[in-house]
Amino acid sequence: MTQANKDDPSHDPGDSVPPGVAPRFPPALTEEDRKVKRKLEELGGGAPVRHDEPQGRAEPEGPEKRGA
Repeated sequence: MTQANKDDPSHDPGDSVPPGVAPRFPPALTEEDRKVKRKLEELGGGAPVRHDEPQGRAEPEGPEKRGA
């Protein structure tokens, strides 16, 4: 692996998109795009996911264990 130039602000070591694939300067949002963006921001995504805590609740006794 080559050593990246840490002084180059255009280089992101975590960037996995090859040059030329994504636009460097995307076009401005249209009025409809802005409406959709506002709606999504209003809806939100709920509470952020905590990766150090369980995300769900396991059933202590499922139907497969009854009568076993």
